[in-house]
Amino acid sequence: MVTTTYTVRRTTAQGCRDSAQITITIKERPKVTTQPIAAVSCATHPATFTVGGIGAGIAYQWQVNTAGCGGGGTWTNLANGAPYAGVNTPTLTVNPTTGAMDGYGYRCVLSGDCSPILGENISNCAVLTVNPLPVVAITPPSACGGVQGMFGVKLSVGSAPPPVPGAVTATSGAINLAVPDNTANGVNNVINVAGVPANATITNVSVTLNMSHTYPGDMIFHLKAPNGQILNLYKYGSGLFTGPASGVPTWGWYGATVSRNGSTAWSTVNAPPYIYNNSTPWRADAINGVVPGPTVQNPTGFVSNAATFNDLYTNGPSTNGAWTLAMCDGGPGDVGTLASWTVKIDYTVPGGGGGPVLTYVWSPLAGLFLDSLTTIPYAGSNTSVVWAAPTVFTTYTVVATNTTTGCIDSAKSDINYTPPPPVVTPNPVTMCLGDPSVRLVASTSTPFTKTVTSGTISVPIPDETANPTLQNLSVSGIPAGAIVTSMVVTLNMPHTYPADMVFNLKAPLMEQY
Repeated sequence: MVTTTYTVRRTTAQGCRDSAQITITIKERPKVTTQPIAAVSCATHPATFTVGGIGAGIAYQWQVNTAGCGGGGTWTNLANGAPYAGVNTPTLTVNPTTGAMDGYGYRCVLSGDCSPILGENISNCAVLTVNPLPVVAITPPSACGGVQGMFGVKLSVGSAPPPVPGAVTATSGAINLAVPDNTANGVNNVINVAGVPANATITNVSVTLNMSHTYPGDMIFHLKAPNGQILNLYKYGSGLFTGPASGVPTWGWYGATVSRNGSTAWSTVNAPPYIYNNSTPWRADAINGVVPGPTVQNPTGFVSNAATFNDLYTNGPSTNGAWTLAMCDGGPGDVGTLASWTVKIDYTVPGGGGGPVLTYVWSPLAGLFLDSLTTIPYAGSNTSVVWAAPTVFTTYTVVATNTTTGCIDSAKSDINYTPPPPVVTPNPVTMCLGDPSVRLVASTSTPFTKTVTSGTISVPIPDETANPTLQNLSVSGIPAGAIVTSMVVTLNMPHTYPADMVFNLKAPLMEQY
C-alpha cells in the first residue's frame, strides 16, 4: 500500500497565494507471490502447504479438489476441523492424512480490500501424496520364551503388500422428497449398495445429504443398514434445536457428509446462516434416548438402536444391500425437502505381488538373541528373525521402515519367561520294597550365582607356627529364602612344600570347615 499526499498552489494576479492538499492511497490487489509445493506424507502423519501473497487486507481461503490437479473435479472451500487446520492462514495443515487423500489437490484463494485481476490471487494446485504404512506382524504374537544358553522362542516378522483402497458409491439421484411438518409419520428412501468385495475391510461409511429446510433443528435423520440396525445421524441439531424459528429457505444441508470418521458435531453450527457445508467432517449424533421437549423422538417404524457406524455392518459384504434414510420433522411451522442423498462405502482389499523392502529393528534388547541356542545377544541390527529368552515378562516391539518411502509402522509380541525346572527334594531316593514312604517336595527356583574375590593380594604365611594368618571376604546380596546348592572356594598360592599347609574356612555363623 502506497500513500501519497499531493499539494496544489494557486497564485492570483495580485500575487496572493493559497494551497490545498489531497491524499491518495493506492492499495495492492491480492496476488500470490510464493506458490505452494507438493507434499508427501505417510498415512496418519501430517502434511502442510504454504502460500505467500501480498495485498491490502489480505485474507486466505484454502480449497481442496478430490480429483487432484489434473483439471477435473470441483474446488471446495475448507473449514477448520479435523483433519484440517489453518484454512484461513498462509499455511494449511492436514492432520492426520489418510490413504483416501492420496492424489488430492490443494490451492489457496487470496482476497483483500481490492478485487483481484487475471487470477493472480489463485495459487497453483499442489498435490498431496500419501504413502501407506508398512503392514507388519510378528509370529507368534505371544508365547513362552526360552532359557538363556539353552534355547529361545523364534520371533519372525514379515511384511505384506500395502492394502489397495476402493469405494462403492450409491446415490438416490434427484428425488425432491418433501418431509411432512411436525409429525413422526415422516418419509423414507431406499438406496441399494452393491459391489463391495468379499475380502474387503471397511474403512469408512458415509452419508451425504442435500436438503433445504427453513428450520434445520426440527429434523431427525435415521439410517437403517442392510443388517437391520438403525443409526441416528441427526436429531434436533445434536439435541440443541439449531437456529431461530422460521428461518430462510436456503438453510439446510448442502453436500453435508456424516461418516464413521467424522469428528465435528452438528451443534457447532450455532449462528446464522444455519447451513451444514460440504467440507466439514460431520459426525453422527447417535442419540438413542429421549431429547427433552419435543413429542416426536423417532420416525415411525424406525427407532434408532446403533451406537456407531460400526454397528451397521460386520464385514465388507454385509454392507451390500438396501440402505434406508428415514426422516421426520418434529417441530411446527417449518418444512424442508430432501433433494438427494448418497451412501459411500470406503474399503481396502489385500494388495497383490511382493511387499515393500523393509528394515527391522527390535526392542528392548534384553533377552533377544541372534541364534536359536541364545548365545549371541541381539544388539540392534537389521534382522527379521530373533530368538527370545527373557528372564521376566517382556513385550517386544519391532519397528519396520520402508526403505523407499521412509514410512514406519510397528508390531508387538508378548513373551512370558520360562522358569527354571522345579527342584525335587530329596533327590535321588533309594528305597527297598516295604520301606516307609518318603516325602518329596518340589519347588521352583531361579538359578543365582554370587562370586566374591579378594583381588590381587600378597599375604606371607609364617613358617612352622599355629598363629594363623587371616584373610576376610564380605559376602552380600544373597536373596532371602535362597537355597544354597553349592559353594566353591578357589585358592591361588605358591608354596615350596604344600603339605605343610592348613586351610580353614570360617562362615558368618562361626562354623569352621
